[in-house]
Amino acid sequence: KKVRGRDAVPFEEMERLMNLYGSIKAPRIRGAAKKKKGSAEEGDKKVPVKKDSIKRKFYRWFPNFEERFTRDENGHYQPVNGHEYEMKYRAEMRQKSMTVVVNKRSDSITKKKYGQNGKIAKEKTSNLLSRQFSSSGGSSSSSSNSDKNMNIEADI
Repeated sequence: KKVRGRDAVPFEEMERLMNLYGSIKAPRIRGAAKKKKGSAEEGDKKVPVKKDSIKRKFYRWFPNFEERFTRDENGHYQPVNGHEYEMKYRAEMRQKSMTVVVNKRSDSITKKKYGQNGKIAKEKTSNLLSRQFSSSGGSSSSSSNSDKNMNIEADI
């Protein structure tokens, strides 16, 4: 029987394959989410994850499932190219994904720190300069300090 153009995989088999092979993408480690009232944990009881959520996750983890797995006589799905090859393939895909994530984070940090064009943002420069002048003990006139700030900012 078909479900949305895919062979129907039993839920227990989905869980088995997910536990055995893992994701094709690098795991995202995020900080603990703030708990809302009535969310996943109610007091000491844990609310089970919905089956539909697990099914969506399964098809994200196994995007080309029909090409990579076949069903054996016991009803279990086995990798077409063997267990070792599938484990190696998934490890390589997670490594590639991790490289992409690291590059995205690095680019994001660089843009936040230096702005879009790679130069330090003007407000950060003026904050830095004002700290330098105040710590240098320049107790002359305040107008001369502001003139110095304007000339230095124009040079940058």
